[in-house]
Amino acid sequence: MFHKQSTNALFKLLKQYLVIAGLVCTAFTFVSNPINAQEKTELILARAPQSSPLVLYQQWTPFVESLSKTTNIKITLKVYKNRSQFENALLAGEMDLLFCNPYYYHLAHEKHGYISLVRNNRKGLEGILLVRADSEVRNISQLNDKVIAFPSPNAFAASLYLRAYLVEVEGINFEPFYVGTHDNVYRQISSGQVIAGGGIVRTLNFQPDDLRQRLKIIYRTELLASHPLSTSPLVSERQREAILSAIFQLSRTDEGKALLKTIKLSNPIGANHDLDYAPLGKMNISKYASIGKD
Repeated sequence: MFHKQSTNALFKLLKQYLVIAGLVCTAFTFVSNPINAQEKTELILARAPQSSPLVLYQQWTPFVESLSKTTNIKITLKVYKNRSQFENALLAGEMDLLFCNPYYYHLAHEKHGYISLVRNNRKGLEGILLVRADSEVRNISQLNDKVIAFPSPNAFAASLYLRAYLVEVEGINFEPFYVGTHDNVYRQISSGQVIAGGGIVRTLNFQPDDLRQRLKIIYRTELLASHPLSTSPLVSERQREAILSAIFQLSRTDEGKALLKTIKLSNPIGANHDLDYAPLGKMNISKYASIGKD
């Protein structure tokens, strides 16, 4: 009889322990499970500087407004006055959504775990070196010991990749001259202030006809994966899926295609970090960047 009572008491204590342990595990799961984490109520979409802030606002505002409406997520556009301001924000991981060149994305991924979401499936980025149309320069070997204009140290295809290629592959010595934007590079070449400059085909095509006719391309890079739209890891999976779905939805209507074309995302596809951008980590390209160095 005594043995039976002792056994019942033991089972009762064990049951109480299991109940308490279950409650503790449930509480721990609730706290640690990111699915239950509170979503951000407002997302900041940052566009890396390439043209003037006014031009970028004009190009991106209709897209951001459409994205906010379709996803029912408050999304605010952030355009920076200059690259230095943008780069400081990137290093701090301040952006929720980020549209930038592949190197900037690579840096954001390495430092803060940003996730590439979507990119354009059209022809990839193509860096170009240009001279005046009437220049005697015909190939890049003639640029040895010359001053070459670039938008900025970290403009990917138009500067970072080109400078690495000229030094690492071609063994060209030159003095880089940074002029802020692609537009300024083309004007500097046209006016004869520099003998050559770096750009990309896409921004060259946006120049006035008379300016383009005064320039000629002497080198083109291989095609490189285009700018991704990426998200901070703090953006929820549900929000990422809603944004991606909204972009693909835009690509299925004429009005939506027009919006996407304006922001250089006319034929969106899902971005693949390992295939599209991880190879940058294997290149010596960081040697030529002015940010992100330990």
